[in-house]
Amino acid sequence: MNALLPMLFMAATPCPGGERIMTWQGMAVRRRETPDGVDGAAISFCRGKHLVRRIVRPDALHWTGFKALDLDGDGRTELTSTYWSGGAHCCFTQVVFRANGKGVAVTRLSQRDHEKSSWRRLPGYPRPVMLLYDFSSAYAFTAFSGTVTMPYVVEIGPRGFRLAAPLMRAREPGWGPAALRHGPRAWAAFLRYTNGYETPLARVDAPAQRLTALHKLVRDDPSGSELRLAAETHIKLYCYYDARCDLPGLVHAIEKPRPGLLGGFPDLARTMQASNISKLRRAPTGWR
Repeated sequence: MNALLPMLFMAATPCPGGERIMTWQGMAVRRRETPDGVDGAAISFCRGKHLVRRIVRPDALHWTGFKALDLDGDGRTELTSTYWSGGAHCCFTQVVFRANGKGVAVTRLSQRDHEKSSWRRLPGYPRPVMLLYDFSSAYAFTAFSGTVTMPYVVEIGPRGFRLAAPLMRAREPGWGPAALRHGPRAWAAFLRYTNGYETPLARVDAPAQRLTALHKLVRDDPSGSELRLAAETHIKLYCYYDARCDLPGLVHAIEKPRPGLLGGFPDLARTMQASNISKLRRAPTGWR
């Protein structure tokens, strides 16, 4: 009997106030926002007058983009949303809610900028996907506007957000995702353009051509920021789409005209390890 008390208490909790956004899976979805950010914005799921689950995010000022979509192909819709924390170039979090026997589970993926991400259905791909940008090296080597923002693609699986492997996997080292050159035309277009703008994958030069340009920078402008940004792009075209990449070997090849110039590029190694791409390679985001 005691084990049922928490469930009974939750069922008896009245639904809090707030703006009603929509009805999803038989529940009213309500939003309460705090412009001053003191308590954080809240999302509530209610059946009738009773609360099913309430989620308060202290880092959220504004929730938006609510849409019901079947993201995992099980025939039942999940609810997607995004919240914003406020601040320059910061911070957006992609959120997916799933109804289950216990109520509502949630999974989320924090990003930095670029709020206009959306779920897309691609011809021949089994589930909706979302293209995001990696901001892990923001401010590490230059101003925010110069950040190397390599795209990555996610989907929803049994354990939450995960990398969309068929769209992320490399075939030829240094060329980025194989779908750019060997996949369906719609997949390549998705990787190259988003919201009418080119992504950094729109024009990928051959690895040998990039390396020749890098050697010229090493000789002519070894202390300039252009070298580090070009080196970062070159390395990420290998490592973000092929987990077997040899980072020390790539750095050594770049600094060949002046051995030791980049000192192993430790800041790049650190920021890449902290990126969502590396995190999702290690494990999906999970449901809570």
